[in-house]
Amino acid sequence: QLDQLLHPTIDPDAPREVLASGLNASPGAGVGAIVLDADEAERRGRTGAPVILVRWETTPDDIHGVIAAQGVITAHGGMTSHAAVVARGMGKPCVAGVEGLEICGAAFDGVGVAAVIGSARGAARAVLARADSAAAVGH
Repeated sequence: QLDQLLHPTIDPDAPREVLASGLNASPGAGVGAIVLDADEAERRGRTGAPVILVRWETTPDDIHGVIAAQGVITAHGGMTSHAAVVARGMGKPCVAGVEGLEICGAAFDGVGVAAVIGSARGAARAVLARADSAAAVGH
């Protein structure tokens, strides 16, 4: 309970377009460009660009991308999935089991597409939303 209070959350009053929802697998909230590859997340993260790693599911081979990302979204998995366990251990937000999320290959580069992930205080589910700025995330 206390751990959840120490993480940023989505501002319930911030304008956003909810694109999908999933399990609040790791508390917190984050904003960043969507990237579909752990190597790309690491590359962009090294430049200081905030990114959200979006994968069907994560594996141990994705750890460098998870480290660089502000948060993780997976289409598959749940509260005990690899992404959820690793993100919780690192204090990063994770939205897992996002039903209807389609990952359509590496052609998508995420440039100019920002995502907000996380949950409002006390929410059992979390959201993936389109946002124009980090104003949607606060403590």
